[in-house]
Amino acid sequence: MVGKNNDPNLVVSLCLNCHRTATEGLARAGVSMRSESDPIARVAQMLDALAAFFEMLVDVLRRWAELLRDRIGHPEAAQ
Repeated sequence: MVGKNNDPNLVVSLCLNCHRTATEGLARAGVSMRSESDPIARVAQMLDALAAFFEMLVDVLRRWAELLRDRIGHPEAAQ
């Protein structure tokens, strides 16, 4: 999620749709995926990329929680 040029060991498997969504999120957050030669700038870039990815996950988790709350309030929807 931080770019294979930055850290090839930090890998997140995503389907193509989720990869596109994550990539768009990085672009909206102004995170460059270009390789950064300065180690300090590279770590800052990687942290920005992770933050954008975690924000995407937070949105998904909140949506799932809302779906569960809807089902609790409407038991017939669970069938």
